[in-house]
Amino acid sequence: MVGDPDFAQDQQVIDVGNTVLDLLPTVLDVHGNRFSRQRYRDIYVGTYPYLARLAEPFPERPTVVDIGCGSWNPRGISFLYLLLGAERAYALDLDAVENAPKAVRALAELAAIMILDPSSIVGEHQIEREEILRNLAGFDLAKLYGGDEAGIDKDRLVYALSPAEDMPIATGELDLVMSNAFLEHVQNLGDVLAEFARVTRPGGVGVHVVDATDHRRYYDPTVHPLDYLKEEMSDDACTLSAPGGVTVPMNRRRPSELKALFQGAGFEVVGYEPFTTTEVNEELRSCFVEPYRSMALEDLRVLMARIVVRRR
Repeated sequence: MVGDPDFAQDQQVIDVGNTVLDLLPTVLDVHGNRFSRQRYRDIYVGTYPYLARLAEPFPERPTVVDIGCGSWNPRGISFLYLLLGAERAYALDLDAVENAPKAVRALAELAAIMILDPSSIVGEHQIEREEILRNLAGFDLAKLYGGDEAGIDKDRLVYALSPAEDMPIATGELDLVMSNAFLEHVQNLGDVLAEFARVTRPGGVGVHVVDATDHRRYYDPTVHPLDYLKEEMSDDACTLSAPGGVTVPMNRRRPSELKALFQGAGFEVVGYEPFTTTEVNEELRSCFVEPYRSMALEDLRVLMARIVVRRR
């Protein structure tokens, strides 16, 4: 079709499209993308080593739960643990899946990455392709790739819409309880942590990342991460109104406060790792309501932290 202007125009569109497709994997490989390698990698690095190092005894085929797994790729992190050898993995949330076929297909795509290029997610962790294939027993990759939930072994990968204070999990069943940016939304922390204690076996591990910031900042860049500490409201049951009619249920517990709450629920705190902070001076603290106005500056400065616990 040399000389055909329509063919030339089509080819230009194809070339631009292919360029965009080549760039997308890099542009979208960020933590905020629930389907990205970076997301899987970050959560793997932030959870699996603690299970391997701290669980007493170390479970060769653990049972795990991802609490607050989200609505976009809810089974993804739990499925990653199955690929690594977990016997069973739970994924629990209150929000229904946004796009069920896409979420199912994501499992096949994750399996493909782990079979072909596991180091892009699990780094130097040694796992052979044959082992991953054995760990896929019960799953139909072709059906998963087609977005068909029938490809899921629902005895090994359990997804449920369930409140965290009443989980469909047997007492002492879990080796690992993990959550990412979940505990700051809990409005009955005592009940939830008691449930964590119920389902975790003695010696089992919990790894929880807490985002203790005013979540309105994700919708409005003018909001300071600690603005909500200036407002009179219930500390354990506040609801923030964000632009666009979005409401965000939260508590205002500082990450350091959670250490005592976990200890009171029957856990030993074996790690407390602040990794995002902000500057708080006396002038800013004086604007906060109590008890934050009287809280130590070092506790107020911590915005995000990882709390690692072990069941006594």
